[in-house]
Amino acid sequence: MKGFTQCWGEDYYETFAPVAKYNSVRTLFALMAGRKGAKVHQMDINTAFLYSPLSEELYIEQSKGLEVPGKENWVCKLNRALYGLKQLPRAWFSLIALTLVDFNFQQCEADSCNFVHTNTNGEKTYIALYVDDFLIAEENKNDIATIKSLLAERFEMKDLGIAE
Repeated sequence: MKGFTQCWGEDYYETFAPVAKYNSVRTLFALMAGRKGAKVHQMDINTAFLYSPLSEELYIEQSKGLEVPGKENWVCKLNRALYGLKQLPRAWFSLIALTLVDFNFQQCEADSCNFVHTNTNGEKTYIALYVDDFLIAEENKNDIATIKSLLAERFEMKDLGIAE
C-alpha cells in the first residue's frame, strides 16, 4: 500500500495530531514565571511516529529489491505505523496520551494536549504536547527527573534543556 492511495473511512479515519493551543503554552510560561526557581524543559521524541500501533489492519507490498525469494507476490501486514500513512500523527497522539495517563497525568478538558500531574505534596508537573515535542514545567525538580526517566524508558528521547 502506498500512503497516497489510502481512502478515508476505509483505511483510516483520523489524520491530525492535536497540538497545544498557543494560549495554553503562554499560560504555562506565565504560571512558571510566577514561581521562584520553576523551569520549563523541552523534550523531543526521536522517530516518535514509529512507536505508534495501528488500529486498522493494513498490508503493504514488499519493497522493490527487498522481496523474499519465492514469495515476491506476498504482502506484509503492518503492526506499527509507517511514515507516509495518513493516520500516523493521530496514532502517535493516541499512544502518547495513553502513556501520560499511565504515568498518572490527567488530560485537560479545555486543551487535550495539556496534561497535569499532582504529587503527594500537591506540587504539579505540566506537559504541553506539540506532536513529538514536549514542554514540561515543574514545581518540583525531583518530579521532572522522574517523569523524564519514565518517558525515556518507553521512547528514545532528546532532552533539549531549559526553554528560554
